[in-house]
Amino acid sequence: MGYATPIYAPGQVAYRLSEDCGCDRPEDAEVEDRLAGGSSLRWIGGGLVELGLVAGGPVDPEAARALMDGRDWRTGEQLVARKKELDPRGKVVARALVDAVCESAAAVGTTVAEYLGRPALAKRFARAERGILREGEAHLLPLADAERLAAAAGLDLDDLYGPYART
Repeated sequence: MGYATPIYAPGQVAYRLSEDCGCDRPEDAEVEDRLAGGSSLRWIGGGLVELGLVAGGPVDPEAARALMDGRDWRTGEQLVARKKELDPRGKVVARALVDAVCESAAAVGTTVAEYLGRPALAKRFARAERGILREGEAHLLPLADAERLAAAAGLDLDDLYGPYART
């Protein structure tokens, strides 16, 4: 039985190509067999032909790494810019700030959008609210965004998250 797993991050490629990945081999497979090229990882997708790869063919580790980095594996040409993602340590739980901003706006009898005073901030706040609806308490907000929203709402992040939120 085979499984297809979407790959979104370089760490996923590295894991699947590593010696201790258990996702592509039966549990009883010998490690020596794997190290000798026994991996069952295969390329899938209709766009592979444009990259000189064959769907169903074995995954070439160097090609996989290059593609994950947005480069043509044959020439090294940069095809797309690599997505930049903020380290989770640079984020805070959105719920505390969203709740505090809503309470502050309600206390003066206005909408959050009016309370924040700028359309860009209201838009960012609405994104945070949607994130909470999707992910609940797990939704994180970049610290820089939290600082801008808190400043506009007259809130102190240290009061909401403690003094270590910005270290």
